[in-house]
Amino acid sequence: MTTVPLSQQLAPLDLALSAAPDVLEAQAHSGDGQAQFAMVIVSTYGLGGRRLDAAAASRWRQQARSNRRFMPITQYTAAFNGSPSRVNIINVPVQAVSDAQWQAVERCVAFLAGDGVNDQSACGDAEETRRRQMAWRRSIEQ
Repeated sequence: MTTVPLSQQLAPLDLALSAAPDVLEAQAHSGDGQAQFAMVIVSTYGLGGRRLDAAAASRWRQQARSNRRFMPITQYTAAFNGSPSRVNIINVPVQAVSDAQWQAVERCVAFLAGDGVNDQSACGDAEETRRRQMAWRRSIEQ
């Protein structure tokens, strides 16, 4: 099993902090699971000039949690005992946002929002944490 780097796990948070809410919302409406997760953050904390909207956050959370896509996997079966070889395509369902990603983002957001979490490493190394803190402040102040 490969471990996804924290910077990739925090991509929805970075998206929420850097993209204009209207652009982000359009991406979320088009089915982008990462953008849907980012809209949860925007709606919950009123980022980017948006007002706090618990109902919208709940709807976006439900959509992001149920957002599934399919990853095609090719399976090759070699010829055996006179039967021809075959190639099969198997579509495996994959969640757009993993549970590990939800947890990583929620830890970092709790730190940024000052919700009693004092673990700076939740948002990456010192430089990444400082960058996210500055972006959080700017986004809250809009």
